[in-house]
Amino acid sequence: MNKLLASLVAPAALLLAAPAFAQQYGYGASTSQYQYAPPSSHVDNIGEEYQFVFGVDRVFGAYFDRTSTSQNQAETSTSETRVGLVGSPGSNVFTNQPRLALDYFVMEGLSVGGSLTYAYSTGKQTTKVGSTETSKDLNDVSGALLAPRVGYALQFDETFAIWPRGGLSMFFGTTTTSDVIEGEVQRSDSSVSFVDLSLEAPLTISPSDNVAFLVGPYLDLPLTGKLGDVDAKSWGFGLTAGFVGYY
Repeated sequence: MNKLLASLVAPAALLLAAPAFAQQYGYGASTSQYQYAPPSSHVDNIGEEYQFVFGVDRVFGAYFDRTSTSQNQAETSTSETRVGLVGSPGSNVFTNQPRLALDYFVMEGLSVGGSLTYAYSTGKQTTKVGSTETSKDLNDVSGALLAPRVGYALQFDETFAIWPRGGLSMFFGTTTTSDVIEGEVQRSDSSVSFVDLSLEAPLTISPSDNVAFLVGPYLDLPLTGKLGDVDAKSWGFGLTAGFVGYY
């Protein structure tokens, strides 16, 4: 009797287990679907199709800048080396400032987007020699930066990727100069404009889902520029960092 029960129970158990086994290993109801389904190779990182990426660029880093002006065949240049925690404050290179960024991946790897910011600075300088103290207003500088770009992201795994990008950095603003003439303060405005070709290749580090840090080199090459009626150009290169969210 025991042998008879065992011979009936064993085939029934196999029949019950077969559907679960087939579902786990990718077998369907028809023989054409009886094939193994390998694990997905999808990588969840920056660079997926139809993905939005928003954040802040050039928040901190090391900056090596040079600005030159040319007037009446005489050229003057100023070079600067700075390390900044929030951009490069006080820099003569107007295009090298922190900026809000938004990019969209129109297909896997390929992104279009850009960044923008508004800059304003003013101040006063006080000089004391012995008992004599003099002060003067520093130039007021204000303007907007717009930087359209395209890029291509290469994913290494779910944590690391590299995202080379290139585009234009365009700054348009105004400089206000204050001078004391015959006891009266007189202010004069002059326009400021710079257009640079900007290239960068940040390494993206994503410690958790939907968040990444960007660290890498940048290069700004001058295309055209004006400081009032004076021709001007600005160069910049260095290492900067920022952070983004992607969805």
